[in-house]
Amino acid sequence: MAEIFTITLRSDYGSRFKFHHNGGALSGDMRVSNKNGGSWKFKCTSEGGGWFTISGFGWRNFFNSYNIGDIVTLSTEVGDGVYTLSVR
Repeated sequence: MAEIFTITLRSDYGSRFKFHHNGGALSGDMRVSNKNGGSWKFKCTSEGGGWFTISGFGWRNFFNSYNIGDIVTLSTEVGDGVYTLSVR
């Protein structure tokens, strides 16, 4: 699996957050799941220069299900368009 980002949840990430990724295009709706059967749709917008913003109802729903300080990793199998979240 290729890691897209790892973040520590902060209170200001509730509606959206920005991250840097050099691994290719990510714009559009991202279908995201975790190993516990949860699934969400995140809106991903390219900001240019390898910067992206994650937002949308699905992101807010996910964010509100976890705690400030939790560490979140988003990864994918290269080229398959399937995204997986892990939280610790």
